[in-house]
Amino acid sequence: MLIRNMETLRSRRFGCSIQIISAFLPILTLAGLALTGCSQRPKQQQYSKAPLAAYEINYSAVTKDMSIKSVDVTPPSAGRNITGKAGLFQIGNAMFNGNMVTATIYIINNDTVPWTGVEMQAYSIISGSPTGADTDLGTGWYINSPAIGAWGWLFTSGTAGSTYTIPVGGRSANKIIGFNATSNFDALVYIYVDAPVITGITSGTSGSTITISGYNFLDTQGSVFFNGVSAPVQTWSDTSIVVILPAPLTFARVLVETNDPNTPYSNSFTLTNLPQPQSPTNLTANVGNNQITLSWGPSSIETYTHTLTGCFSAVVADNSGNIWAANECNNNVIELSPDGALIGTYPVGLCPRGITIDSSGNVWVANNGDNNVTELSATGLSMGTYAVGSEPTSIAIDSSGNAWVVDYGDNTVTELSATGISIGTYAVGGCSEDIAIDGSGNVWVTNGCDNTVTKMNSNGTTIGVYAVGSYPWGVATDTFGNVLIADYFSNTVTELNSTGSIIGTYPVGSAPRYITIDSLGNIWITNYSGDTVTELSPAGVTIGTYPAGSGPEGITIDPSGNVWVTDNNGGDTVTELVGAANHSYNIYYSTTPLGPYTQLGFTTTTSYTVTGLTNGMIYYFRATAVNSGGESGYSNQVSVTLNQHTYTVGNGPAGIAIDSPGNIWVANQSDNTVTELSSTGTTIGTYSVGSAPMNIAIDSSGNIWVTNGVNPGTVTKLSSTGSTIGTYPVGSYPAGIAIDSSGNVWVTNVESLGTVTKLSSTGSTIGAYTVGPDPWGIAIDTFGDVWITNFMSSSITELSATGVTIGTYTACGMSMGIAIDGSGNVWCSDSYSGTVTKLSSTGSTIGTYNIGTNPSSIAIDDSGNVLVTNSGSNSVTELSPLGNTIVTYSVGNSPNGVAIDGSGNIWVTNNGDNTVTELVGATTGPQFFPYTGPIWP
Repeated sequence: MLIRNMETLRSRRFGCSIQIISAFLPILTLAGLALTGCSQRPKQQQYSKAPLAAYEINYSAVTKDMSIKSVDVTPPSAGRNITGKAGLFQIGNAMFNGNMVTATIYIINNDTVPWTGVEMQAYSIISGSPTGADTDLGTGWYINSPAIGAWGWLFTSGTAGSTYTIPVGGRSANKIIGFNATSNFDALVYIYVDAPVITGITSGTSGSTITISGYNFLDTQGSVFFNGVSAPVQTWSDTSIVVILPAPLTFARVLVETNDPNTPYSNSFTLTNLPQPQSPTNLTANVGNNQITLSWGPSSIETYTHTLTGCFSAVVADNSGNIWAANECNNNVIELSPDGALIGTYPVGLCPRGITIDSSGNVWVANNGDNNVTELSATGLSMGTYAVGSEPTSIAIDSSGNAWVVDYGDNTVTELSATGISIGTYAVGGCSEDIAIDGSGNVWVTNGCDNTVTKMNSNGTTIGVYAVGSYPWGVATDTFGNVLIADYFSNTVTELNSTGSIIGTYPVGSAPRYITIDSLGNIWITNYSGDTVTELSPAGVTIGTYPAGSGPEGITIDPSGNVWVTDNNGGDTVTELVGAANHSYNIYYSTTPLGPYTQLGFTTTTSYTVTGLTNGMIYYFRATAVNSGGESGYSNQVSVTLNQHTYTVGNGPAGIAIDSPGNIWVANQSDNTVTELSSTGTTIGTYSVGSAPMNIAIDSSGNIWVTNGVNPGTVTKLSSTGSTIGTYPVGSYPAGIAIDSSGNVWVTNVESLGTVTKLSSTGSTIGAYTVGPDPWGIAIDTFGDVWITNFMSSSITELSATGVTIGTYTACGMSMGIAIDGSGNVWCSDSYSGTVTKLSSTGSTIGTYNIGTNPSSIAIDDSGNVLVTNSGSNSVTELSPLGNTIVTYSVGNSPNGVAIDGSGNIWVTNNGDNTVTELVGATTGPQFFPYTGPIWP
């Protein structure tokens, strides 16, 4: 069945036909419009085109006085043709117009013997006569200054047939270039004018005139394009072009082409009229000792869609920022410029799927339909085709330049040398999909049909096979040697360490396929069925989810931080998330609720850690988003009080309760004791109880009741001074405990076929009542009804004060913690899903809210805020009464119990390091303060 499903998944469309639209790229801000310059690859490889001028110069005579583009220039006078010159030519005023122009001169030695003693000389002519020497600009070109001439670039020798390059540029009205030789000098001189350069664009609305500034535009009118659409030119000079902005336009790639077809395109700018970004949302704070970590939801990201022809799978960026994508439908590879303009289309084999680039810039393509690999040069020329296994899908290059190819059809990996010679074929798992090579040279391959990942060493020997999620597809490795796998059918990403142990599983979008990692360690995943891309932090926390065409598949990140995604389900497009890996946020704080605010710093992620703060002081934080459109308004404000203390207690502290004088009682599960602390954390006493004490409750007389969580089960009753009053039998493995308003004690028995035992205040058994399997947490509401979590049946049972079942409600999953707020709502934790559920007093689910990992115990403060310990993430999460996360506190290792004293301090037992953490004043003062004022105070 899985194979049939995969045939459906892997089916592809052919014969697609969509019009090609050129587009161009981003960032510099002028008058509200964001303008961004970036390099643009020319129409042809630069300087492989015909030159603008080509001349032969011989030592014995000046063969011709030359000018570029037929500019009318008076030939140099005899006085200017200095004796001994082997060649002299002039570049005229009309082209240069007194402004900076760059060009390149190529000189080829036509002699059969080497040159000796050849020099180049440059002059400028103002008003028809030389006025003095020019100042060297450092390029071999000169700018006018007060002396007569200066020698320029020097040939000390010239090998026969060799080529010499001179980049030149200057601002003088006329230029004379000459060569002085003391020996035979026979050369061909080629002159190329460099590409136009855009330096800025004025602001304007659609249909208005705007001015493009720059140089090298030449002397006669060429063309200007916005997103490939020609803009009407009003005026044109060498340094300034006025055009009408095509309408409607809010995001455009601007490109200048001169009137000479041999001159390369200009660089391009992005002209964007985007509004300022949206404010970050849901700002929260994770509080530690003397530091906090702020987190928030991402702001929007600018997207740009490049419409092409074909259906595209894998994609990769080269070091120049050009994008190479495998076009399955048309059996070719396309190359895009950094601005999305189509550079070239290069034929490869049938149904290309995998693509990568080696250290020399050569492109390797896995041709799924004809069982081979094509190697292209950096200019798209075929360098060879090499046979591999059946249906190759993916390809990676190791540090030695060898290519490793995944053969989906025969469950192998083929290793090729850098010259395409087969080195070996290695067996992997079923339905092998993708491949990655870590920093140690180990090779990781996803096996979709086996739900595993194979790890091989650089010799192809299998080191291990590790279980991951359902149908692992894409794989990537980070700088720490960890391995990230996209699990297609389980909609997750699994993270393994270098030894293959699972260190995290993170939810993403629907049907994740391929995966890549940016320079900050953030993880990017294409969600094929969800038409989105998910961004995770290095810790696996979702930063954002962004739309990305139809059926997003391949993904890569260019050197500028733009994320490129191929759309392979009818879109025939490549989506660019502009600057997605370079997003920026500013962080502000104040010590008063309404400011003024001081900027702490900025970050490109959606979290920020602040250190060096003062315990006991309230801080107010907010964030803004920054992109090419400007800075957003403030996020919500979050305020926190930093004051955290840690106290050592017994081994394995679990349950915790606080008596009316404010003393703290802790059940030490591993050494069969209870520790009593004062409100300042001083140990008052340690008292023996039964085996494996689990939880504690305190009655109105100040007596301490402790469940001893073994079989046969008992409850120990201590006086307020720690003396044992009695030990009373209950059901097997007692866990939770609660005391009603009549002083009766209710105990959950985890393995007594699902029962709750009720004791009198003197320890006599009143009754045992059947509830769900493995009852754990217990709480009593103001009506005397008893609420119990049934750990193994994902349900809650409600009993009356007499033990009659009122109802059983499906909620909370594998729940241990339960508490009831002042409105009678019931809150319970689900340790499996990392959530907390809120129920009404009648058992109806009001909402389920994501919090930390493996939540357990719950406490509720006087304001109705809910405190939950997250044993798997060493934290305590505070939720508002509506379920919004207010703040997350970092505490000790594996926190278990939680309680709140009369001063609003939170006390947490840390089962993994034998400590108790006190968060002083954590439930007092403003916790969530929305702000709607101006961005600047």
